[in-house]
Amino acid sequence: MKAFAGIIICFLVLIPTANGQVTLPFEEGLLQQDVRRQTHLSLTAQGERESKSVPLAVLLSLALPGLGEWYVGNFETGKYFLITDGTLWITYATFKSRGDWLRSDSRSFATQHAQANFSGKEDRFAVNIGEYRTVDDYNQARLRNRQFDQLYTDASQAWWWISDEHRRQYRSMRIRSEQMYQNAKFVVAGLVINRLASAFYAGRAAARAGVRAEAGWRMNAGTDPRDAHGIVVTISTTL
Repeated sequence: MKAFAGIIICFLVLIPTANGQVTLPFEEGLLQQDVRRQTHLSLTAQGERESKSVPLAVLLSLALPGLGEWYVGNFETGKYFLITDGTLWITYATFKSRGDWLRSDSRSFATQHAQANFSGKEDRFAVNIGEYRTVDDYNQARLRNRQFDQLYTDASQAWWWISDEHRRQYRSMRIRSEQMYQNAKFVVAGLVINRLASAFYAGRAAARAGVRAEAGWRMNAGTDPRDAHGIVVTISTTL
């Protein structure tokens, strides 16, 4: 403990010498005797943060944005990625549920006012019945364009709108449902971008943590052979 106290006092009154070392002069006494008995003392302090795995940080952020930042101890940034992810998922669910509701409602409307049967039909059928008042009008247009492979000949493919007003109303509902689905696709793109951005920042933070883990400093102290009344303190750093 006496030797350690002597080293602490050195930092308070260090006097640099011409060769860049630091010499502490002192009077004869207890401190001088303790330093001479402990002719060489070495203290080392390593970086406080341990090394983090970059691949693991990236994978965690790809799975859940912000999780990789939490792993490397940088959740102050990661929390924004996490909040963004949650907001985007809520937005996606809203657009998707709204699109499902509009699609279901529009098809129920077409079944009621055009006797349309959507069972086993592709999405193109739902588009076509909104463009033509009856199946005969649709088939005539296909024949004029020589698109014989697109004709509707089965009885289950028939429809006839009570009025054009009903047809236009159905068409508007169907278009709105498609817009909701398109908005949901944009949100999915946002989810992907948010994950990539979080993974990038988490990987960079993990790499920096690894560099800091290798950094440290070293202090060596001992008696000065050129001066019987002083000690030499040398401080070195590793980056």
